[in-house]
Amino acid sequence: MYDKRFLIGRTAGNEPAIRLKDTTIDTKEERYAMKKTLTALATAATLAVAAVAVPQQAEARGGAVAAGIIGGLAAGAIIGSAAAHGPYYYGPAYYGPGPVYYGPACYWTHERFWNGWRWHWRRVRVCN
Repeated sequence: MYDKRFLIGRTAGNEPAIRLKDTTIDTKEERYAMKKTLTALATAATLAVAAVAVPQQAEARGGAVAAGIIGGLAAGAIIGSAAAHGPYYYGPAYYGPGPVYYGPACYWTHERFWNGWRWHWRRVRVCN
């Protein structure tokens, strides 16, 4: 038996090549531990940034500009949605009957048959 850490193969010139295989152990426990570590670091970084950030006072200054922007956006959304749909008239069109199938009425069923040793079932198409 050969050592499983070695990969035995051939090179482009058809010469034997022996390489050392990567023996890194990757188990679920290690991945779970790494995920926990990264989550803890991300949480600590988020809390540190939140603690350092200095909140600023909100200033309305009358609110005229903000009201104009919000009103313009609302009016644009209403007018744009009404213009996008257009009228509900589709024009003259002919809607004929659905497709009609002529021919024999066929259906699928199961049939029991003897193959020389035992009984089998097979699907057969029966047409009138």
